[in-house]
Amino acid sequence: MSATSESVNGGVPSSRSDGSIGSSESPEVDLSSLEFRLQQFRKHTVDTVNEELKDVTKDMLNEVSRTMKGLTSVDNDRAHGQKVFRARDSVLTYLLQSTHIQTLYNIFVAILIIFAVNTVISDYLEHGRLVLNFSMLLWAFEQMPIVITTWIVMKSTTLAVYPLFLGYVDIRGSARGTNRRLVDGAYLSGYIFFLGVFLVGPVFIIARNQIPPGSALIILCEQVRMIMKIHSFIRETVPRVLMFSRESKANANVHDVLPGFSQYLYFLFCPTLLYRDNYPRTEHTRWTYVISNMGQVAGCLLYVYYIFVRFCVPVFSETGRQPWNTRTFILGVMNCMLPSTMVFVLGFFSILHSWLNAFAEMMGFADRMFYKDWWNCRSWADYYRKWNVVVHDWLHAYVYNDVQMCVPETYKKNRLVAMFTVFIVSAFVHEYIIAATFGFFFPVLLLMFGGIGVSFVFLTHQRQSRIWNIFMWVMLFFGNGLLMCLYSIEFYSRQNCADKMETWLDILIPNMLTCDSWPDVS
Repeated sequence: MSATSESVNGGVPSSRSDGSIGSSESPEVDLSSLEFRLQQFRKHTVDTVNEELKDVTKDMLNEVSRTMKGLTSVDNDRAHGQKVFRARDSVLTYLLQSTHIQTLYNIFVAILIIFAVNTVISDYLEHGRLVLNFSMLLWAFEQMPIVITTWIVMKSTTLAVYPLFLGYVDIRGSARGTNRRLVDGAYLSGYIFFLGVFLVGPVFIIARNQIPPGSALIILCEQVRMIMKIHSFIRETVPRVLMFSRESKANANVHDVLPGFSQYLYFLFCPTLLYRDNYPRTEHTRWTYVISNMGQVAGCLLYVYYIFVRFCVPVFSETGRQPWNTRTFILGVMNCMLPSTMVFVLGFFSILHSWLNAFAEMMGFADRMFYKDWWNCRSWADYYRKWNVVVHDWLHAYVYNDVQMCVPETYKKNRLVAMFTVFIVSAFVHEYIIAATFGFFFPVLLLMFGGIGVSFVFLTHQRQSRIWNIFMWVMLFFGNGLLMCLYSIEFYSRQNCADKMETWLDILIPNMLTCDSWPDVS
């Protein structure tokens, strides 16, 4: 009976009515049984945990596999040196399908909420009431009517390129021999003059109306974007005209090889800088996806505002009124590293992911590879290629390739000339946007991008160790902190310093070096 009882109770001795356990004659046997049960329990627990870990690992591998299937064509997007467009989502769109990556996204959202709560509580404790002060944000985007008017003029001018180009084709088609070369030369001169006016006009409007930085940045980025699109359209279609003239048959019409106005119009609004007659398209528009991405852009803008208000303005707003010294400057750079890198990441996410994906969805543009996995790079050459694929493709097609065609045959295998030209063009355009936005020339970005950045390309060439990815991130933190600190000091020193600009040369001379409130260099 006792044996049956023990078997029913899973091998554990049955309890007596007096509360004692088992038989008092064999306590050793009972302890051995209990030890055996504990060992069995431990083995069962370890096996269960191992199975759970295997399931989690399997799920993660499946998610990575699904992600990699979508990314297999990331680095294979060229054929015969030309960009090939294909239907594919952005890298983060694939990655955010993983719950683990979604958690990182949720952490950034949580930090934004903490920023907002911190601001509300701080204002309430300091002022005794709720103060929602967005004065700096509203100031940065003042004079929007002028911005909108300028944008409409620039867009109308860009649209006028198409009929002007058709006029060139017709006039050239009716000319013969030497006259064709004269027509080509005249229109080339007119094209260069047109780009010059397009470049100077918006800058003049910004300077004359004292447009604040946020609004000025909108005008300048749109100006550069439209110039790059115009050049791509001309660069892709003019060779067709020249080839048609050499290979044309009887009764052939040159307009048959030219794109229609609807194709040009679509190109002006779709999120790419390379002209093609046709792009891969989506079948329908997901308006909820558009609204979601636009909401993310607004959230990132609010995020950046909180970072500037909490970490930048309190540190630099008194520049030009109170003396700075070397110690204060170094501390300023150190304090700016984390906030500036957050601004850097938010700018990437809001523009290259959310904004471009929103417009791609609205335009039915199926190729969403606007960037690649730059955060995993171990060489700076890969970083520059992957950070902004949209701009990189344009630079590769119309600067790198064209320079390679122009250099002498003996230098074609040496790509340094083309590479340095790309860096110079890119650095000057970036510095032009910054200088015209803030109204002063302070070439820190130019030196860091075109100088230190180029040296890092050679330093990290073909590096495979993980340490070089850490090096890249350390340099990004330090570089962004230095940029935010120096540009903030120069901006506020020009706002607060008693020395006012008297001539246009003052725009070229850093005020932080001449301001009377910077006497202490100890």
